[in-house]
Amino acid sequence: MRAVVTAIMFAIIVGCASARPATQGIEEPPRMVEAVLGQIPVGTSIDEAQRFMEREGFKCSRSVNEAFRDRKGLDYIHCDRSDGSRLVQRRWQIAIVHRDGKVVEALATAGLVGP
Repeated sequence: MRAVVTAIMFAIIVGCASARPATQGIEEPPRMVEAVLGQIPVGTSIDEAQRFMEREGFKCSRSVNEAFRDRKGLDYIHCDRSDGSRLVQRRWQIAIVHRDGKVVEALATAGLVGP
């Protein structure tokens, strides 16, 4: 019995240590939106959505009645993260749009940034 418990604990520890962020390794904005909404679906509280995005390594701030790309008048959390090497990075900008404190959609842009 002790060996079974030890094996289970080891599996849990190894699984947690090797877990990577749900949004890591994605290269296209539509796939990022899909990954984000898979973790924070429409109807999720905006506070919970922000906590998730920050755990994923994004820096987030709130925007009220602002534009994101070609959309105007949105209330959203603006989340920003750069992935990659020191030489070239993919910069993500995600808008978690909300209404009445609940997520209604996610929008994403990405671009390569380098010297």
